Amino acid sequence: MDPQTDIVILKSKEDIEHRLLRKCAETSILIKNTLQDSSLEDPIPLLEVEDKILIKIIEYLEHLKGVIPPEIEKPLKSNKMLDQLIQVSCLG
Repeated sequence: MDPQTDIVILKSKEDIEHRLLRKCAETSILIKNTLQDSSLEDPIPLLEVEDKILIKIIEYLEHLKGVIPPEIEKPLKSNKMLDQLIQVSCLG
């Protein structure tokens, strides 16, 4: 099994299946833990997630390309949200 080429199948609340590279999918702790308990051939049911939300989640995971983003410092150093976005935008 190769996380760079293996495909994970995610199934939404509406029973719609979406495919995602395992490398990207494993950025999600929920998906990573689920994969440890199942095979790649079996779709991962996300019964509480609507399809339109799952599509956005997949877009985000693909954007991360398997790289876990840095944790946001707490408390925030500034009250200006723009200051926080500049730090996070260095990912892509």
